Amino acid sequence: MGQLAELFYENPGKEFYLRQVARLTKTPKTTASGKLKELVKQGIVIRKKDEPYDKYVAATENMLYKVYKKHFLIEKIYSSGLIQALAESIYPKAIVLFGSVAKGEYDKESDIDLYIMANEKEVNLGKFERALNHRVNLFFEPDFRKLSEELRNNIINGIPLYGRL
Repeated sequence: MGQLAELFYENPGKEFYLRQVARLTKTPKTTASGKLKELVKQGIVIRKKDEPYDKYVAATENMLYKVYKKHFLIEKIYSSGLIQALAESIYPKAIVLFGSVAKGEYDKESDIDLYIMANEKEVNLGKFERALNHRVNLFFEPDFRKLSEELRNNIINGIPLYGRL
């Protein structure tokens, strides 16, 4: 399901025809059709009856869609090695994912926002950004209390990926 689901996670408002889905995910049409049926059954994708062909669009209002979407990118962040690299080079007390990705409301243009509880350090993120297909923004501050109230609330409502606040 990964590539097919990712297409809808990264393009939440876009409608796709079956042939488009197959072409964009480099999946045979019959395989794509079966996987789309499964995504529709799970409530992740909505099938819209249309002439001459049906269209498929992300079920963005479905809570399960947001949960799967959020977990999909978190898994991708971990498997890219980003969190391990940050932990081994910066030694932070905590790394917290916040913003649109943490809420499951991101699209292909969204940045991945990470709060790093440590002193600022230069980090080359190029290979991770290529692997994730998203820009990565690091917000450094060793003293959580020094952050603005709005940013603190966003981080508190975020997802801890390493350590704790």
